[in-house]
Amino acid sequence: MAPIKIKFAKDFEMMEERMRRLMENMFGPWGGPATATAPQFQPAADIYETPQALVIRMDLAGLNAADIALTLHRQELVVEGRRRFPANDPVRRFHRLEIDYGSFARRFQLPKTIDDSQVEAEYQNGILIIRLHWRQASPPRHIAIREEE
Repeated sequence: MAPIKIKFAKDFEMMEERMRRLMENMFGPWGGPATATAPQFQPAADIYETPQALVIRMDLAGLNAADIALTLHRQELVVEGRRRFPANDPVRRFHRLEIDYGSFARRFQLPKTIDDSQVEAEYQNGILIIRLHWRQASPPRHIAIREEE
């Protein structure tokens, strides 16, 4: 009977990333002096291709569309924003704090086959969906040859 291989690396990487974000949210950035800026977090993103476009879906629950900024420069898409802690309730004591708050910025390197003039973004039910349409290949064209007399 062949041994069963179990791969825990992906689970450990995800757990390590969550612990790093939790510690940075609680105590500030690691690996350097504490800064006066708000802690950063990295919202989850799915990236996939369709025949028409490259699609990026980001989990941005609790934000308004006005809290999100998209910038496309050359082959880089930057999604920035800020999730604020709801100030409606006076908090006396935290029992559990699992939602990430503060600023975020995600940078995505895009392939050169993206048409940067045809980008669509929509925000529904806490999910930001960005569609980056593929550049259409130019159809073959006939080139006339001039003949000098």
